Amino acid sequence: MLGIVLLIVGLLVSVALHEFGHLIPAKLFGVKVPQYFVGFGHTLFSRQIGGTEYGVKAIPLGGFVRLVGMYPPARTPDKPARDGGESAVAEARRESLAEIAPGEEHRAFYNLSVPRKIAVMLGGPLMNLALAAVLMIVVFVGIGMPTHNSAQLGNVMACLPASYAPGEGAPSGQSPAPQCQPGELAGPAALAGLQAGDKVISWNGQSVTDWASVQAAIAASPAGQSANVQVERGGQLLTLAVTPALVSIDGKQRAFVGVSPAVVYEPQSVGDALRATGEATVATAGLIVRLPAFIANAAGATLGLTERDPGGVMGLVGIGRAAGEVASAEGAGVDASARVAGFLTLLASLNLSLFVFNLLPILPLDGGHILGALWEGARKTFRRVTGRGYAGPTDTARLLPLTTVVVYALVGLMILLVVADVVAPAF
Repeated sequence: MLGIVLLIVGLLVSVALHEFGHLIPAKLFGVKVPQYFVGFGHTLFSRQIGGTEYGVKAIPLGGFVRLVGMYPPARTPDKPARDGGESAVAEARRESLAEIAPGEEHRAFYNLSVPRKIAVMLGGPLMNLALAAVLMIVVFVGIGMPTHNSAQLGNVMACLPASYAPGEGAPSGQSPAPQCQPGELAGPAALAGLQAGDKVISWNGQSVTDWASVQAAIAASPAGQSANVQVERGGQLLTLAVTPALVSIDGKQRAFVGVSPAVVYEPQSVGDALRATGEATVATAGLIVRLPAFIANAAGATLGLTERDPGGVMGLVGIGRAAGEVASAEGAGVDASARVAGFLTLLASLNLSLFVFNLLPILPLDGGHILGALWEGARKTFRRVTGRGYAGPTDTARLLPLTTVVVYALVGLMILLVVADVVAPAF
């Protein structure tokens, strides 16, 4: 539940910042912005500031910022509905223009220049990209990346696996410990008193600084002969006598004491974080390109016709389950740093998905409005070169029927993925 709650909060923050990415340039360019809300449905809280109503609504599944004049006045009369009444296109256009008071035409979105229109619509996705980069920097620089090349012990084996047969000429060594299964011998390190968390300072007189040097020192220790091991434990230096066992692993004989390194988080550079963000963005774009195949796979898995692709897309239920797995990983021996890093990385990946998906050149997504602005700019340039007059802004209102189809398709996709997450989980 903690993971799901944190995920909801993280998504709401992501959505809020996305809408701020639209709001800020719109305000700077003088566009009239009546409303900025996080959530949908019933209003829980709102306050009027600078001509804009800011608030929170009851259903935490998104948010919106309302810009006046998204649809320009019709250059030719809109076609009426089949019954002779007002068409959906005409109604949407009328509602879009209704809040433009006389003398405020310059505050309508459709009157912005092409670069400013692109800046307003691109601001939202870029905010998600920036948030993802910040989260990755926090993970890489603030927490660090896990490494196993530490001289600190992470695990000390109480028993040697029965599959590790004694090597040729190996002494009988340790007798079976009470907690070991038949055929297993007590681990040499455990018998000597080494514990998880001990930092190895030297092994048999040889100083060590990382796990590679620890492994080299163990390999150089004669099997069956005691080696003095100096460790740091709780700020104190201890010297313990460890007698390596000679075992046969994969047909090779080697000295073995039964220890493994602790996972240590080493801070990385900002450049590493940004490079990882770029690579993750490219990978996310690749997933979006393969979206039709993932949708087909989710539908087939829901109907029991195929197995769910674990590398495919997930719905809100699957994402919530992933967040829950990260938050509850403590019982699996995962420390707090790993859980925080995992959750922040998950949130960063969701923001990258929002960034890439919103740039798809279809309405009502931001990419559709950007494409409309680019078309307006290309048409304006062409008419200027050919000596024709300005034809006005792109009339995206006429694409409303197609926009409605896309909206229904997106809602259907969301429902499909939720059902697939329940019936055939990806993991």
